[in-house]
Amino acid sequence: MKFKSKKKCNICNKNFHFQNTINLPKLPITEIFLKSPRYEKKIFYDQKLKYCSSCHHMQLQNQYDTAFFYNQSYLTSSTNSYSGRYTNDVFYEFLKKNIDFNKKYKILEVGANDLYLIKKIKKIIKSACTIDPCIKPDKKVKKVSYIKKFLEDTTNSDINFVPDIVICSHTLEHIENPNKFINLITSLGNNKTKYFFQFPSCESLVDRKAFDQIHHQHFNYFSINSISKLLNKLKFSVKKYEIGELHYGSLMIYFTKSDPTHKNKNFNVVKLDKKLATIYQEYEAYMSNLVKIIQKYKKRGTKIYGIGAGLMLPLVNYHLKNILNDADGILDDDKNKINKFYPKMKTKILSLKKTDLKNSIALICSTASSITTRKLAELCRIKNAKIIIIPSMTL
Repeated sequence: MKFKSKKKCNICNKNFHFQNTINLPKLPITEIFLKSPRYEKKIFYDQKLKYCSSCHHMQLQNQYDTAFFYNQSYLTSSTNSYSGRYTNDVFYEFLKKNIDFNKKYKILEVGANDLYLIKKIKKIIKSACTIDPCIKPDKKVKKVSYIKKFLEDTTNSDINFVPDIVICSHTLEHIENPNKFINLITSLGNNKTKYFFQFPSCESLVDRKAFDQIHHQHFNYFSINSISKLLNKLKFSVKKYEIGELHYGSLMIYFTKSDPTHKNKNFNVVKLDKKLATIYQEYEAYMSNLVKIIQKYKKRGTKIYGIGAGLMLPLVNYHLKNILNDADGILDDDKNKINKFYPKMKTKILSLKKTDLKNSIALICSTASSITTRKLAELCRIKNAKIIIIPSMTL
């Protein structure tokens, strides 16, 4: 399949050092559940991750048309996911710190998914509009209009108001050209509009060596430095930011149009103490040791279960040298997933509640979300798993 090869940094247009590149050959696609492991489409695509030491931005080199990967079996929703709800709840708390919740506002949300966030802030809505090509209107939510389009196909006349507040959660990382995207979204506001964005943090991902969070859909991984540089070029400035570590290390920012007399803030930049390739080698060594442990117990007849049929499980399996392909089951209690399969992985998703974990190895698979990992590890403890393995260097 054709793809765009981005060999220069999206933010500062500089070349990447070869030691700040990670090769991820045959990286699997994710977020697909099937009634059978048979899948006719290709699921493995070569990938490279690049880190810019100049502006501390990280991005994929090979940017595929991810819409090609998916069909009706694609499954993602804010409220269907415990971690999805959690990260929106954290973002909601960030909004509360920077918005007067005793007033009402004209609000625009881009990438509204299943309306989870807009429902949480309904008490401050004077009027609202959501933009998302997959949006499903909810008649119970008052004063909200729906635009079932991509942002680039939307005009000011579609919205019918100038927003006081613009919200965009976990969308920017999917955008091939973030400069163009932010230009478009800010053109819908004015000099007084407040913008709130949330997306995976480059700092958190690298500091925690969370390389199982790298997948084909996330083209860009911003640091506070790289997003500030991008916004400054567009005459905007970051007012506040926080990192919520427990789900994709989410970076949350609040920014506005820059005052001509305002000096841009210099944020404390977390620089790498080693080249990215070296950091990744340390992660690979850790994962290889876990594989050896699991293989030893499997030879003794111990049952091996993957715990948590998360959307990103194929990535955990990838970094564990496909150890889950020969597991005794992948356990979850989401009724929509039980008896389903991941593409080209013969291990069936079974009921966690109905499976006895005594004398078994429980391999936690939802490591992209620490909040879910903690919950599943405690559940496995209660169910007396023989050994609990967490394939993540932080929890």
